Amino acid sequence: LLISALNILNEAAINYKTARNKRLHVELVLIRLCYLQQALELTADNSSSWNKKKVTEPARSIPYRIIAPFVLKKNNWFYLRMKNTLLFLIILTTIILQSCKANKDSQYRNKIVGEWKFTRSKNLKQTRYEQNVPPPPPWGNVKEGFSLADDGTFESMLGFIDRESESRIFLGFTTRYEVKNDSLIIFIPKQRCRQTYKIASITNDSLYLQTKDSFLHVYSKSHYCLNPKEHYDKIIISSSISFYPFRNISISDNGDIIYGTSDSLFSAQITKTQFSLIENNFKKTSIPLLKEHYCVDGFDYEAISISFIRGNKIFKTITDSGWASPTEVYWAFLRVAHLQDHLILKPFYTKMPIVILNDTEFHTKHTFCRLTQSENFLLTTELLRAKEAHKTHNLIYVLSYYDIKKNEKRKIKTDGEDFEIDGKIYDLGYNFLNRNNLTSKLRKKGVLY
Repeated sequence: LLISALNILNEAAINYKTARNKRLHVELVLIRLCYLQQALELTADNSSSWNKKKVTEPARSIPYRIIAPFVLKKNNWFYLRMKNTLLFLIILTTIILQSCKANKDSQYRNKIVGEWKFTRSKNLKQTRYEQNVPPPPPWGNVKEGFSLADDGTFESMLGFIDRESESRIFLGFTTRYEVKNDSLIIFIPKQRCRQTYKIASITNDSLYLQTKDSFLHVYSKSHYCLNPKEHYDKIIISSSISFYPFRNISISDNGDIIYGTSDSLFSAQITKTQFSLIENNFKKTSIPLLKEHYCVDGFDYEAISISFIRGNKIFKTITDSGWASPTEVYWAFLRVAHLQDHLILKPFYTKMPIVILNDTEFHTKHTFCRLTQSENFLLTTELLRAKEAHKTHNLIYVLSYYDIKKNEKRKIKTDGEDFEIDGKIYDLGYNFLNRNNLTSKLRKKGVLY
């Protein structure tokens, strides 16, 4: 009896992982254990009648054997022993199955830690004869992604938004998660609800999550090799809709922040640790390998420009219209775009006249050079540190820009170092054009490039 019971338990433990309905699997095992004694008795009866002389009789149906229920007698030690043995086997089965289940959840928790990027989706209800056309991404190359930490922290790369509210309130990037019963449970922040995904499969590099509507989402694990020697003094980000600037932010490695709207400047402060996190998010994009221009055909797309400053000069500037750049660029941009939600903004005070540059061009009689919006804001912040000078130079360039506050085009004479603003000369301390190699971008007027 015990050997047969242990054999059933061993077979159940082996087949538990591959069973589709695990609850039914456990129930069938318990039924087999309960009727194990009767099965052994039937086997013994059949073997004893095997040696009897065979009697040839006409074929007839074999009647069902009526099995009488067990009646446990108080004084019958055999039945008491059987009862205790069955209880022990049931408890042992439960412990073994729970142990297998706990080990599987533990393996999922260890493998699922890391950063995952969406790859593709598949409709499991769709037959192979139906045309499977995946939906287009929302913007350019933007893809969903998330990061899971071993302390139970879930970070969404696109953030959480309350889509039921009219104002579409942003709920943040982080929340809690659990791995339980072969499922990934995500708790939506600030709401009493959660999202559950069944973990269909997981490897070291791939994650398959199944939703209740029979969609299978495939994610790939991201592996980054960040260079600790790659450091930037300042990161400047500008964003606009239909080329109308509404967000400019300059973040220095010491934590100083200058935030600019269309007509005002504000200052704020973050820690060096926060700057390192922002810097590492952008370093995941492989900044030196990024192209200078990304574009998607269309109108009214959000356009951004990002300038990375190293050694007090522009290391690289990228522009993107329609989010055609790598997904990691958008992920890093979102962190900075929502940084203002946690900042204490103070009006920026300076003795210098504040000139907020937009749609800026350096041009001479025959050549011109157009700056990106992030380069405009870099020059705007640099002019705040300029000093009034009593000297005259040959101001060979005309800096034309659009003054949104006054709704007019204005001009400033300059040679790249001295700027004539409202009849006064202000010395920048260095030549902005030469240091940032902008003179090489001068183009002839009237020529298409």
